[in-house]
Amino acid sequence: MLLRERLLAGDTYIPNYEMSHFPEVIQLGGIQIHLEIPEGRLNNRTLGSLGIVTSTGPLTEERIFEKTGIEVRAQADPDETVQSLGKKAARPLLQQASNKINAVVFMTSYPSIAGLEGKENHAQAIARRLDLTNLAESVEGFIDDEGKMLPEALDWHKACSSFADWFSHIQRYQQQYNSFDEALLISSEIFSPTLPRIERGEMDPSLSPTILGDMAAALRFRPGKDITVLATTTLELPHLSNAICMPVDYSAIRQPAHSYPVPTNEYFSMQGKTIYKAIPVVSDMIVTTLDKAGLPHDKVRKILCHQASFPVLARIQESLPQNLRDKMYINVREGNYSSATILKALAEEITHGNIHNGDNIVFAGFGAGLYASVAAVKIGE
Repeated sequence: MLLRERLLAGDTYIPNYEMSHFPEVIQLGGIQIHLEIPEGRLNNRTLGSLGIVTSTGPLTEERIFEKTGIEVRAQADPDETVQSLGKKAARPLLQQASNKINAVVFMTSYPSIAGLEGKENHAQAIARRLDLTNLAESVEGFIDDEGKMLPEALDWHKACSSFADWFSHIQRYQQQYNSFDEALLISSEIFSPTLPRIERGEMDPSLSPTILGDMAAALRFRPGKDITVLATTTLELPHLSNAICMPVDYSAIRQPAHSYPVPTNEYFSMQGKTIYKAIPVVSDMIVTTLDKAGLPHDKVRKILCHQASFPVLARIQESLPQNLRDKMYINVREGNYSSATILKALAEEITHGNIHNGDNIVFAGFGAGLYASVAAVKIGE
């Protein structure tokens, strides 16, 4: 059923909705995932009790759900940083020997100098804990003069597109990545400090400050064995760059890093109507990527999109060919966690038993920039 049909069929607001609980390590073959979900919660009932009146009417708990599809968000402690939360996400995956990890990638929409030393980036801070040495000094420089592959420690700052976008990097250097033993990806997002005006009712008509939360996720796998990239597509829409503004501290970005510029603002803001009109390009990119991969639509197991909000996901689903629509996985009730949402969706579907070794799946990210990335991958050998 399409999302809109599900709502009409009774998929309605649940007061005091509780977030899902997961095993410490979600595993499928060699894939290992840990979700570090802070204990703090901000639900619609709390937001609705603030008595906020926006330009389009009172901010009630039911209206937030009807407008966004979101019911609860995780919130980190005020002293938590993206690096400390990211380290917590990685820790359960490092119980086994970590000396086979050759690539560390750290994703966050909000780079922070908290926890960093000298010129190191967030990924290098993790790599230091793993005793990785002789790290590549640039994004393009992990192959030395003798053709030897150097360990990578990259930061990735492409907001909600980061997770899917990283697979385009893996595809570009597929031969080298497939020679790595293992890769460790960490996505850490702390949005709550960027939304200080929510209690004063200063928000855009799309209610974007009500959708975002805090969490981190980590993924450990063998490139080319546990996850193999089949095809990727990326798209820039710079003429729509002002549709999402974020208070990004660009001085906190440390090299080597991949980043895509996002207009800065005093606080997070979004032009919902502009994004809604543009979002069908993601559906087109999904079809294009499957064509590149030579994958018939009936060979696709799941489409895991960035869990942005109900209107955005409904728009993507409705713009897909009929035979792909039911393959989209949706769980926006638990909040928007930017670069971590696709990995959270992957963990959920593995836990539900809906993804198996040998399955072909699609990752689709989109967001600030505006920038979008799609990757078709095969799970397992």
